[in-house]
Amino acid sequence: MASLFDISLLSHFSDVFVILFVFTAVYAILMVQKPFGDVKGLNALMAFAVAMMLVFSQNAINIVKETVPWFIIIIVALMFVLLTTKSIGADIPIPLMNNIGTYILVIGSIILLINISLSLGQ
Repeated sequence: MASLFDISLLSHFSDVFVILFVFTAVYAILMVQKPFGDVKGLNALMAFAVAMMLVFSQNAINIVKETVPWFIIIIVALMFVLLTTKSIGADIPIPLMNNIGTYILVIGSIILLINISLSLGQ
């Protein structure tokens, strides 16, 4: 019997969600970094090309499926830390705040390498 709370149908669309996520992430990175200037069409085309390359590798899709939740957990935990420190009146040191992107990149790279090794190992 079908119900409104039956979300098992979404599992068939999970690959589409991964492709949309990769397109959005690559497009956002290209718009911020501006390697091709402010040409939105070229940035969208490059993001679409990267997302379509992902279609041909089920291993890559599985790696993205396993890695994205960990990135979300890191970002939510970081938001809670920032909210907590501001709510008690403390300030995070300036050098730490200036390098927060580097810390996220290093931790994210470690998580990505772990997920790649779990997916492709043995």
